[in-house]
Amino acid sequence: MVNIQSNFVFSTGINKYKQVFQLLKPAINERMIKVLQMRTLKGVGRPITTDFNKFLDAVYYMLDSGAQVSYMVEKYHISKGTYYRYLHVLEKNHIIEDLYSEVIDNYQLKNHETEQQLIQNMRQIYTETNGQISVHNEEQLLVQNIESISADVQSDEPTNLIIDQLSELTPDKYWITDGSIVKSMNGSQSTGRNPTDRGRKGIKFLLICDGNRITKKIVLGPANISDSTMLSTLIERLPPQKKMIKCLADAGFVGRDLKRLCLEKNVDLIARPKKKRNGEMTHTLSTDDKLLLKSKRNRIELLNGQIKRFRSLMIKWTKTIATYQTYLLIAILCITCHQIMIRS
Repeated sequence: MVNIQSNFVFSTGINKYKQVFQLLKPAINERMIKVLQMRTLKGVGRPITTDFNKFLDAVYYMLDSGAQVSYMVEKYHISKGTYYRYLHVLEKNHIIEDLYSEVIDNYQLKNHETEQQLIQNMRQIYTETNGQISVHNEEQLLVQNIESISADVQSDEPTNLIIDQLSELTPDKYWITDGSIVKSMNGSQSTGRNPTDRGRKGIKFLLICDGNRITKKIVLGPANISDSTMLSTLIERLPPQKKMIKCLADAGFVGRDLKRLCLEKNVDLIARPKKKRNGEMTHTLSTDDKLLLKSKRNRIELLNGQIKRFRSLMIKWTKTIATYQTYLLIAILCITCHQIMIRS
């Protein structure tokens, strides 16, 4: 089990994501050694002579700097062949992907436990105050429907600590989705002509995150595939949600078929309306959905900005899409763990 240290103090002057990666290195190292030892027992592969701590430092250096491999060889004294051999071990055995899934499962479990504790505390306060709990929309919290309280209820002046704490759970009550296009300068695998860059080759990744910018799912594809098509692929991979959850999106995700597919998985897609050719709007939103879309959707833009601060992700220089995906997963893993740590 991955243990995210909530009491960790970040050092000033050092890249915060690099510090998070240093905490994750033992878990990645352990999984790599286990995979390679299994191959050795089967009589497959070469003897293990590489220092994996140095190798993982080299991986983060390549991710963060976007440097050429020759600079990595000179800095860490790891040959190009050795670097890519062990990088393929990370790719083919889904080590980073499995580690990220473990972190997300642990995060969701803690959120659920916190939510149940808050519900019990609010029931106690309801009993003590005879139901006189005032919130922003001036509705009373009744015991019989307290579990279905709106996640977006917030108060400028909270009347008690529990209502104040409830706002911390708000971000996980809705999702946000958006896509981002990356120019491809090397390799032709899984690339498409970018319609926003004069037809040059590129790739696109699409994310689903919550309000805390914790990435739930990600999918990669060519740059010439529409956002709605990629979201359909991503939604089909999702298990049905236990409760209906809103997913905020821009006008590129408008479509009846996509909306119907999301509802089958208990996901309510709230997309920004756009004009049709006859001048009419595709659909209308309620006042609450408009406010939610206007105030919360920009959080995924911040996440995309954080991802592209890693120079190897701004432009795809890797020859294979699997290598770029590995770098992308490591970046999202560091960002997610940092978000969890500062909110714990």
